[in-house]
Amino acid sequence: MNQNLSYSRLRKLALVTVIAVYFLILVGGIVRSTGSGMGCPDWPKCFGQWVPPTDVSQLPDNYKDIYASKREDKNLRFAQYLSKMGFEATASRIVKDERILVEADFNVQKTWTEYINRLIGVIIGFLILSTAVYAVKFIKIERRITFFAIAALLLVVFQGWIGSIVVSTNLLPWMVTFHMLLAMLIVAVLIYVYHAAKVHHEGSYDQMRSRSSLVYTLIMCMLLMVAQIALGTQVRE
Repeated sequence: MNQNLSYSRLRKLALVTVIAVYFLILVGGIVRSTGSGMGCPDWPKCFGQWVPPTDVSQLPDNYKDIYASKREDKNLRFAQYLSKMGFEATASRIVKDERILVEADFNVQKTWTEYINRLIGVIIGFLILSTAVYAVKFIKIERRITFFAIAALLLVVFQGWIGSIVVSTNLLPWMVTFHMLLAMLIVAVLIYVYHAAKVHHEGSYDQMRSRSSLVYTLIMCMLLMVAQIALGTQVRE
């Protein structure tokens, strides 16, 4: 195996994946700003279909009751998880808040906006899977690269589940914020994979380690950025 060539390929794959994730975050912002987050009342399907309807006539008359009931069942399970983790008050609010189960009228534009968002998410999920699979070959050379690449994949799986909870709780504000912060964590992990592949490919690892003041400054900026994002999502609500 040509080690330099392998690092170069991993770096390019990680870079494409990072850009794609940022694009998905942008699409998610469009979904949020257009109020399309509940365009599909279930997950991963949309109105129980892999290809969503284009007209309300394609849905049963009591479709609101059907999907409200399904979301209620999922919320009860989620509330049980929260209770086991010690968040009894939060779990109780989720179960008792009747607004969470309010079902929106079918809107074809919002449904397809959300559906396209999910399709893009699936494509990017495969990109992250490809990055993780390719990074396995570095397990004996640089374990951290393999570890972080696999961590990104596991985070994406977890993010998918959190996305389903965001839908079932009818875009509960703190769940939307957590969903966004988790996306930023995935970006950070993928950037590390890209950076690690880059410095090993260029042989600049020791030089980067010596710039500790720059590293600490970047960490502080990152923490401030995360705080700003968290505040911004709450203000948006």
